[in-house]
Amino acid sequence: MKRIVFVMNIPSPYRLHTFSALWSECKHQGVDLHVHFMARWHKERPLSWRNPQIDFPHTFWRDSGIKTYHWNPGLVRELLRNPPDWIHLGSPFDTFTCIVLALTVRKSILCAGCEGNTKTPGVMDGFKGWFKRYIFSKCKYVTVPGVDGARYIALHQMLTKNKMPEPLMLPNLVDETRFRPRTEWSPKEIMDARNDMGANSETRLCIIPARLEPVKGLLPFIKQLTSEMLAGWRIVILGQGSLKNQILNSLAQRHIQEHFIIMDYVPYDKMPLYYASADLLLLPSIYDPNPLSVPEALFSGLPIALTDQAGNVEEGVTANKNGWVLPVNDSEKYSSVLKKVFSSTKEDLAAKGKCSVEENAQFWSTEKSVRSYLDAVIGKC
Repeated sequence: MKRIVFVMNIPSPYRLHTFSALWSECKHQGVDLHVHFMARWHKERPLSWRNPQIDFPHTFWRDSGIKTYHWNPGLVRELLRNPPDWIHLGSPFDTFTCIVLALTVRKSILCAGCEGNTKTPGVMDGFKGWFKRYIFSKCKYVTVPGVDGARYIALHQMLTKNKMPEPLMLPNLVDETRFRPRTEWSPKEIMDARNDMGANSETRLCIIPARLEPVKGLLPFIKQLTSEMLAGWRIVILGQGSLKNQILNSLAQRHIQEHFIIMDYVPYDKMPLYYASADLLLLPSIYDPNPLSVPEALFSGLPIALTDQAGNVEEGVTANKNGWVLPVNDSEKYSSVLKKVFSSTKEDLAAKGKCSVEENAQFWSTEKSVRSYLDAVIGKC
């Protein structure tokens, strides 16, 4: 029986669906899958993530690292003694464990997980850039969540003579049985959720699930808005962070605070209903490699207003069909697109949301993505 192992840092709730789907398909194909976690949780993540329900084979390892720089000597020994056919390193150059595995494992096919994109590629030169390419060169394959991920690897290839790994597509998947359009919820559930967010049946409701940090672009976004533009709109920001007071002050200075509400924390289990209750997803991020809120909103039947800096903008948005691309680095064009977004009627928003479900969301089909990935992996083992 072929053995596939994933080495991940912590069991983030939004990743568990992918592993459950992979395990189900592996059982069907007679393949053994196991996920090794370097830690149960770390302080930079919500406390609610600490004890998730996991239905696939997994192990938690004792961690001797510092903060998020996990070091698991027991896990390294285990994989060196008993190497599987395929090892996927979820944090190839961000944890001591994965760095050591990349440099020492030789009897297994190594695959690196990567969410980099060419729009915000991070450090590409100097020691950090060299180090990323050095670790990549030890792996034969790399999983990327979209077409721009493959271009990111090609960008690294242009800067080195070492052969970069071959890209394999594995989108960041969400459970489409949980994220469903509004028609699949009861009217009472929808109205209760809208009331929670300060919206009635006539209000056009926009949600922005984003940490209140500079990379999410909330302050530049707010500076583009006017009270006239937001007539009839309620905008709900779902997140916590260091910029909360600055955001509140900026809203007050522009006299648009009545259109906004900031909800510090929403349990992940509630998010499907909140998406279905909204009329628009908007993400003004300056840096956002591959936001999972995009496929969540697509399966929920929402139109998308997404920054051109997001890694999955090409798959997530078909401009003027299911949404809008926000050119955040061009203030004049940014303002123009936002005016189009907020001048949309509820009927126009609903039509774009239907396109999101029927067309754009299909890139993130769990069944299709998992089978395609495993067919490639099993054939290469």
